Amino acid sequence: MSSITALVYVGRPHPYEDHSLSPEFVIELWEGDTATIVARDIRKGSVMGRSRPDKPSLIGREITNMLKALAPNILAHSDEDPSWSILVVPMPGSSLLEDSTLLETLRVASGVNLHVFGCTYSRTRSGWSPDWNETGTLVA
Repeated sequence: MSSITALVYVGRPHPYEDHSLSPEFVIELWEGDTATIVARDIRKGSVMGRSRPDKPSLIGREITNMLKALAPNILAHSDEDPSWSILVVPMPGSSLLEDSTLLETLRVASGVNLHVFGCTYSRTRSGWSPDWNETGTLVA
């Protein structure tokens, strides 16, 4: 059974707010027996693209290629204000963290506002144990 291990929200920045995003599409990383990357139009809910990387170490490259296909000018270098905002949310243990291609590509793209959210607190319980697994601290 697959579940989402990372989300990448892509949209336009607010013209007067540095830390906001009007999402247009989301890229979901589903992992389980095999990895699947699915891009969805947020307004319509329709699937815009799908990819199945051969191995976890290619996930960042596959998402980067999907971004280029869905928004061809997204990684263009520009001296003007960024025309895109991207929010990357990897869950702990996500294979997205094994391949730095996506994050490095976005870090140097001058036309992109980039926000990467790491996990500061996690409380989980699996079917393998009745105990809660708690890591990190809650920060307000």
